[in-house]
Amino acid sequence: MTRTNALNTGRDDFLSWATGERGVALPARLTDAVLTMLALRGADRRAGVPEPTPGLLRQVLHEDLPQLLCAGDDELDALPGVLGTLADRVRAAGRLNAKRHARLLAAVEDAVPSFRRAMADPTNLTWHRWYASLLTADGVDPDDPAAVGAWLDAHENTPHADRPVPPEPLHRFDLAERTFAVRIRLGEALLAAFARDTREASPAGPLLPTPPLDDRRPDDALSSELERIADALTDRWTAAGLTEAFAARHAALAPAPETMPHVALADRMLDEHLDYYGDSSVPLPPPPAVPSPDEIRDLLHAAPLPAALAAGTFDDELRDVAERCGLPGPASAQHFSVTRSVRAGMVIEASELCAINLAFLEQS
Repeated sequence: MTRTNALNTGRDDFLSWATGERGVALPARLTDAVLTMLALRGADRRAGVPEPTPGLLRQVLHEDLPQLLCAGDDELDALPGVLGTLADRVRAAGRLNAKRHARLLAAVEDAVPSFRRAMADPTNLTWHRWYASLLTADGVDPDDPAAVGAWLDAHENTPHADRPVPPEPLHRFDLAERTFAVRIRLGEALLAAFARDTREASPAGPLLPTPPLDDRRPDDALSSELERIADALTDRWTAAGLTEAFAARHAALAPAPETMPHVALADRMLDEHLDYYGDSSVPLPPPPAVPSPDEIRDLLHAAPLPAALAAGTFDDELRDVAERCGLPGPASAQHFSVTRSVRAGMVIEASELCAINLAFLEQS
């Protein structure tokens, strides 16, 4: 099998047509993302490119691209031109009449503002989009894997207090959860596309590269191939080499979902630490000192519950407290007088434990 990351979306021919027939140079990365996601969502490709419909446009622009694509302002500004040129290409292929072409252009105009809002919504951030936006803001070429790797090395060596933090109200575990969910959705879309290729051949040919189904373990081979394509698409639309870096060398920068509970706890503690002290290098103050044995004895003598137990004065409120503390107590005054000498050690021992707990609560 020829291993390739290229999907059969007609991207190169479309870019050439836009330049030759319309005199416009469309941004290749944005165009690739639009065409790929339209095709993965089931757009007809008989025109040589995925044919958009108003419904598919809404799904791709509002749900898919805001979670998969890291785009600069120039790319966002170019989106209406990309979609308008795509509509023109489909009409030129005889697949759209004038009425449907006008309806499609109206759908583009209606969908683009919501797309911009979705791209700016922090809840759509993933690890890949977040780090791609940071390194791009630092002037790093996202298509240069060596430059991306050098930036990640420098970022990991930066003290935590000096690193950019995700926009409010996000924590790192929110990014981990979103990254996992987006990856699952992309994998499902690729698997659905493979199923369509297998079930009914498109006149434009299969969308995905031919997977190694003649392997001894075809299911595992297919899964690995779809994962590889998903990795390639994710890096191509964010920054080159991020997926491999997050899987190995820089895994600590993008914790996986299984570490989310620990990440959540660590983030909460770090946020509180920074709120109080402003610098993660400043150690937390030590906890209050544990009372000495003599101090514990004084606290025990001062605690009201053990004294009441020893005196045998049990009202309903004290009995309830004693039961919740696990302290042994008499069912009646007569029973208490008979068993007091036998159970004195148990009463005192349990009373001491409860008193210690009460003392600690009073001190805290």
